Amino acid sequence: MDFIKARIGVEVSFNHFEAVPWTFTRLNIAGESEKVVEEHKIDVGVAFFATDSLKKWAKMDGTVGTFEMAKAWLEMMRPIMPIPILVAGLSAEGWAPSDAFRGTRKSRALDPVAPLTDLPSELPANPID
Repeated sequence: MDFIKARIGVEVSFNHFEAVPWTFTRLNIAGESEKVVEEHKIDVGVAFFATDSLKKWAKMDGTVGTFEMAKAWLEMMRPIMPIPILVAGLSAEGWAPSDAFRGTRKSRALDPVAPLTDLPSELPANPID
């Protein structure tokens, strides 16, 4: 978990989409496992995910799990999860485009607005010093 306060566990997840169910699993383990130290136990979980709009705006990797994916996973996993979890989507809806985020090299190479000008034009003679 990223944060715990007042027995509320918080996960901020901009991870690979395959990690979405593990986000929910970690929160449930923190609430249910006898092996969790008492001061790390939670009663409620909160999980933040990027919406599709934030993922696009921040030029996140295409494999990042989204709020939309998390909602679908939560619906499937609900019957086996005893800890209540609030899922929140962080949106960039209506935000002006920004060049603050580089994105992946692949996405930059395909984006004519963000050329790869910061890369060296040739490799050094001895790259390992």
